[in-house]
Amino acid sequence: MNLKIITQIPKKFGSWYDATLRRRPLLTRMVTTFIITGAADFSSQLIKKYRSEREENELYPIFSLKYATCCGMINAPWMHFYYTLLIDRVVPGTGTIVLLIKLACDTFLYSPAFCHYMCFLIAKLNGSTNKEAKRKMRENYWLTQVLSWKIWPIASLINYAFLPVRYRVLFLNMASFLWAILFCFKNSNPGSGKGDYSDKDIAEVVANAP
Repeated sequence: MNLKIITQIPKKFGSWYDATLRRRPLLTRMVTTFIITGAADFSSQLIKKYRSEREENELYPIFSLKYATCCGMINAPWMHFYYTLLIDRVVPGTGTIVLLIKLACDTFLYSPAFCHYMCFLIAKLNGSTNKEAKRKMRENYWLTQVLSWKIWPIASLINYAFLPVRYRVLFLNMASFLWAILFCFKNSNPGSGKGDYSDKDIAEVVANAP
């Protein structure tokens, strides 16, 4: 395989993805979200396992599969509706003021509601009862929300200011993947006294897109 063919692969894939996104936008976003979030969660587990000194850290591919399925079936349709249909109708137009209003909606309306939901979902995926899941949601919400506010307003700013509407969900999925990796590297340094975050903790941070 020569260099010319190799360099054409990303271009051809991009053209294929764009055409698929135009034909079946919701289904494409659901499949994309499933793949990226599953890969993000399992990659987080791998990093945690191989950068930690504790031997009991195990890999949980079934959790990653369940997590990715929920994100693909539930999160992706909601993000599709919110980022490509709702927000531009509620806050129409362009310009700095419109951009700031959209960021405020994301930060103070969408993000807290989504954060509560994700904390509850992750607890359920870890086998909690409804009562336990509600308790864990209350316990974990504020930490997760503060972490969210440190990164996602910047991602939302880039998303609204520079990207076409059809790529908004894909961009946030990729940002979630990178955030998961950075979070794990920061909090799983061998011998640092860190690395005590469970897969649930990591997944909450990963999933809490604005």
